Amino acid sequence: MASTSTSMGLFNPQFPQFNGTNYDYWAITMKALFACQDLWELVEDGYDEPANENEFNRLTQAEKDLLKSNRKKDAKALVFLYQAVDQSVFPRIAAANTSKEAWQTLKTAYQGMEKVKTAKLQLLRRDFENLNMKESDNIDSFFTHV
Repeated sequence: MASTSTSMGLFNPQFPQFNGTNYDYWAITMKALFACQDLWELVEDGYDEPANENEFNRLTQAEKDLLKSNRKKDAKALVFLYQAVDQSVFPRIAAANTSKEAWQTLKTAYQGMEKVKTAKLQLLRRDFENLNMKESDNIDSFFTHV
C-alpha cells in the first residue's frame, strides 16, 4: 500500500518491481503512478532542453523557471523509474539522461519482446493444433515429432 503524504507534502508510493517479465502490467501501474504525480506527460513527451548556453541565455525568466521545474519533475520521474526496476533491469536505463529516454528504452526492449513472444506462441499453437499423424508414421516417430 502506498501512503498518501507526509508532513512536507511528499508522496511515498510503493513501486511495482519490474524484473523483465509482465511488462504490460508494470507499465500500466507506472503510468497511473506518474499520472497521480502529474509526471506522465513529461515522461511520455519529454521537455525541450536548450541546445547550448546561448540558447539558454535567450530564454525569458518565466521560460527559465519552467525549465527548472521540468528538470526537477524529470529527475523525480527518473528516480521513480530507478526504484521500480530490478537490479537485473537497471543497467538498461542507467545511462538515460531523462525519464522519457529511460521509459522509451524499457518500452522498446520489453514491449517488443512480449509481442514477439505472443506471436511465436500463436504460431506454435497453430502448428500443434494442425498436427496429424500420417498413415506412414508409427507411434514412436509421431511421438518424437510431437
